Amino acid sequence: MLYNDSIIGHAAAWHFTSMEERLACERPIWRSSFIEPLGIDIDAIVPGPRRNDFRQRHGIPADAALFLFLSRITRKKGIDILLEAFRRLSTEIPGVHLALCGPMDADLIPIVRSAVEETGSRIVTPGLLLGEEKRAAFLDADYFVLPTYSENFGVAVLEALAHGLPVITTTGMNIHATLAQSGRVKIIEPEAHALYATMRDVIVNGWVPGESVEKTRAWLQDRFSWKIRAEHLLHHYETAMSRSQP
Repeated sequence: MLYNDSIIGHAAAWHFTSMEERLACERPIWRSSFIEPLGIDIDAIVPGPRRNDFRQRHGIPADAALFLFLSRITRKKGIDILLEAFRRLSTEIPGVHLALCGPMDADLIPIVRSAVEETGSRIVTPGLLLGEEKRAAFLDADYFVLPTYSENFGVAVLEALAHGLPVITTTGMNIHATLAQSGRVKIIEPEAHALYATMRDVIVNGWVPGESVEKTRAWLQDRFSWKIRAEHLLHHYETAMSRSQP
């Protein structure tokens, strides 16, 4: 409080990425603030057919149902929920795999290692993925899953949608109500049984999303493209700078 409040109190403005994030801020001592979502470069993300590059590299069969988690592997992201749900799922459905992609917190390493052993190595942990490796993971996955307890925005979810993946995430995502409008996102409570039931359902009964990949990409372009967001951010920053002039 002694250090940060002096910076916060003298800031020209605060930038929140969602109304939920702004409302959750416990100590509103800023002079002014604005809400502006983050963005992604949708034109740089090109959906394509499965190439099986990622699957071959990590020993995942071509006919396996593959769930992709691509984020920081930390407790906040609901890793305990995901591992519990997948353990249960893997005992019922032999051909299901999970890719846990991202840097992993040290305290989770033994927990994840144990889950890998229990599921017969149907969980792979490639670490941080960038560039073509990241694109290969998106192209080879069947579903993207992020069972987060708390997420101010969730850029990886937008990237997954832009790649054409159906997404399972939770009410812990601040923009979950907006994401539900995309027609390709299932929103659940951040709870292990709810995640298990949803993952099982999409495999056993199938999932036909309510919108096509093309319409979802157009929806993303209207709301989360950096082409639009950058213009809005520039306006907010210029306004904040003009207010701060002596």
